[in-house]
Amino acid sequence: EITSFQAAMASVSAVVGSGNIAGVATALVSGGPGALFWMLVAAVVGMATKFAEITLGVKYREKAEDGTYVGGPMYYVAKGLNAPWLGKIVAVLFLFFSIVISAVVDTNTISGAFNESFGINPIITGIILFAGFPDGGPDGFPSFAGVTILRLPTDADMATDTESHSL
Repeated sequence: EITSFQAAMASVSAVVGSGNIAGVATALVSGGPGALFWMLVAAVVGMATKFAEITLGVKYREKAEDGTYVGGPMYYVAKGLNAPWLGKIVAVLFLFFSIVISAVVDTNTISGAFNESFGINPIITGIILFAGFPDGGPDGFPSFAGVTILRLPTDADMATDTESHSL
């Protein structure tokens, strides 16, 4: 079991990545003050979408044999649209995009910021990220949630510090 705070931090860590933080800096530099308005519009749409995803996730989740709950987009697509085949396609696409987007884009953003700000070789940063921040542990998701409550505020602070140096 995980606490409510651990669940919230795990959810935030899945949504707010280093790409979001770097994207704000890039938008302000490229688009000027008008970019702030469009970021607010995108934030409102994003919050509404996230609310709908969470509501559907709770509605269509299932209880596994071991007593834990399982769910997610593939479950509510399969059950809500009554299309199990589409749920399987969504699962494969989410697996692919989570590997490509999370692993590659976020690592590139972090290593680029550290290289620009502190002169650290991106290869070294990649190795530290791979070795230092495992996605789980002996307990699986509860270990991940425990690491996330400690790591997320630090990651956000480090990213904003390095972004302000690179502007």
